[in-house]
Amino acid sequence: MRPTAERGRRPVTEDAALPLRLPVPPALPGRVLPEFSVPCVGAFDDPDFRFSIDWDGARTLLFASPGVVRLQSETLADVSDRYPEILVAAEPLAPRSAVLDGVVAVLDPSGCPDLVALGERMALGAATEQRLPAVYLAIDLLHLGGRATMGLALDRRLDLLRGLALPDPRIQVPDWVAGEGEALAEAAATRRLPALLARRGSSHYHPGVASPDRLRIPLRHRAHCLVVGADRVLGSTRHRRLQLAEYQGSRLTEAGTAEIAETSTLWRWAAPGGRMRAALIATVEYRSRGVDGRLRGAEVVTLRDDIDPAWCIRRDPVPPPPSRPVPARGFRPTVLTALPIEVSPTAIR
Repeated sequence: MRPTAERGRRPVTEDAALPLRLPVPPALPGRVLPEFSVPCVGAFDDPDFRFSIDWDGARTLLFASPGVVRLQSETLADVSDRYPEILVAAEPLAPRSAVLDGVVAVLDPSGCPDLVALGERMALGAATEQRLPAVYLAIDLLHLGGRATMGLALDRRLDLLRGLALPDPRIQVPDWVAGEGEALAEAAATRRLPALLARRGSSHYHPGVASPDRLRIPLRHRAHCLVVGADRVLGSTRHRRLQLAEYQGSRLTEAGTAEIAETSTLWRWAAPGGRMRAALIATVEYRSRGVDGRLRGAEVVTLRDDIDPAWCIRRDPVPPPPSRPVPARGFRPTVLTALPIEVSPTAIR
């Protein structure tokens, strides 16, 4: 006999929890490790590479999605509170659900990023926003519309990045040069810019990896070193001699010394109450390296906590790829293709 509707109906209890609502997957990842560079001996020409300035600043990833805009340092720390003006500038990006890779910088009067000023901004905090306004220089696009773009070729990612049409000048996409690295290096060196970045146009983005498709070409002698000690300088008033170290393989080795005044804003930030912060990094410029690898004539540019100590590595630079002829384009690149960066006064009030 066929069951009646009543007999076939399953009993329903008041505390039934079904059907369950499945959690909505997040539009953006929680954290992303940045891709790192391999040091390279010198500049070169190659039509397969895209050359840009390696901007003086704090490497930072910008996450923007509906309801959430935040900044992440390369140590994976949330640094949103440091740069509130960039959060405001990034709000128009939120509907697109994007993750940008770039650099937070403070500009000097000529429009060039100023690492000394950025160090002061880090030390004094967001209260200096009016005097030391920050800008975000976007160099890559890692997610768009909730989808990862890291598996796309760099050329495609750069096209998408340019297509974002960012309305606020506090977020900018600096220019790059296709193929002509030697001319850009010559022009950048005259402005005393620190380095070039050379990235292969067909390469994917490799988070957390020092990629051979991403080369850093130094134009000045500069290093990031761990500060492992700070002794008072004998015979001097209120000066400290910082003991610097770098990783060589997996071993932490001495890298030399550099002095800093105890009265400086940087030192007061680095050692609040006289006790030095943990994982403190010194960006130094130096005259040369000795045969033992130690830095000679090192001077502190800034002290910081935004760099992963694991990447304070003493590495032998790789030779550049053999230069290859670049098709004539009717121009020679100069640093003016990327500088100066302009921020309108109304945008930083």
